[in-house]
Amino acid sequence: MNRPSGKNRFPITRRKFLKTSFMGASAMALAACGNAAAPTAAPAKPTEAAKPAVTAAPAGALRIAINGVNARADTFKKIGAAFEAKNPGVKVEWVA
Repeated sequence: MNRPSGKNRFPITRRKFLKTSFMGASAMALAACGNAAAPTAAPAKPTEAAKPAVTAAPAGALRIAINGVNARADTFKKIGAAFEAKNPGVKVEWVA
């Protein structure tokens, strides 16, 4: 096989360059000439403000594992107590 080496390993001829350029320009021109999206109707004004969805209060147990941080256990327990105060249905359980 006779393969080109060095700088001209993948030679591009003037004909290839013009053909590729023409194809790219044609594709862009066709894309630009496409139909514009039809305008949509303005949304109707709501008569009443939207109400937020009512969600059930969380309930259950939250298990938290503490590994090798016994010095900070009191801090974590305070954080857990504050979480339980804000979420009355949730019990924080500490796993050592």
